[in-house]
Amino acid sequence: MKLIHLTWSVLISIYACAQNTENLLKNHFNPVFSEELKAIKFYSQINILNPEFGIHSSKYHTFFKVQKRSYQLGYEQYGYKLFKDSEYIISSNQKLNRWTNLGLSINLHHLKIDETEKHTAISFNLGLRYKVEQYELYLFIENPLNNNYIKNDLESRFILNTLYYWNTNLHSDLQFEESIHTGFHLKHRLSYKYQNSFNLSILQAFRPFEYGFRLGYKKGEFQWFSQYKKQAQAYSTGIGLIYQPVYE
Repeated sequence: MKLIHLTWSVLISIYACAQNTENLLKNHFNPVFSEELKAIKFYSQINILNPEFGIHSSKYHTFFKVQKRSYQLGYEQYGYKLFKDSEYIISSNQKLNRWTNLGLSINLHHLKIDETEKHTAISFNLGLRYKVEQYELYLFIENPLNNNYIKNDLESRFILNTLYYWNTNLHSDLQFEESIHTGFHLKHRLSYKYQNSFNLSILQAFRPFEYGFRLGYKKGEFQWFSQYKKQAQAYSTGIGLIYQPVYE
């Protein structure tokens, strides 16, 4: 059992061409994040959740711009051989003024259970970003109409992120989350960047109580991350590799 706990939520991930890696490492993707990513790009992520049963999740996204508007196409999957929950995503966002962006995602969900049972559903997400001086505010509403396969089996969440930049190297991110499945969560991340090469984030969750850290290093076009988290019922460790092209 200890081995299962230690390997639970083991993260092995590869990201490609992602300019703003802080937002891509969150537990949700707000459609306004794509406005901060420059040029055509894509990233992929694979999470091994339980190697004994083969449970994993994966994400594949591409970002591009058409007439100065950002778009995102994505595919995500969770499950194992006999249970696969898939999601196809298209999103875009609109700059309302120099402080505010509004984003929208349309999601097609497909559930397959042991080749005998299949379900399909459609949902949408809304995102809002407000930035002024050293403050940033992100609002994310996931599946506000609570669409589902059968009953309450698709996630519905309300997430508010407030960021404060103490200086160019240090910032705080306080996240308030209300989920229809897991209730209220409060998380905080304190991130410090040294000489644009080293990055250290202290991860704290107060409800439920969890803690951890993420250590990163950047060399040229590559970034490497290692993460450890003490979760409510398990330990989580992970590594990540990020490729970021350098533009002149």
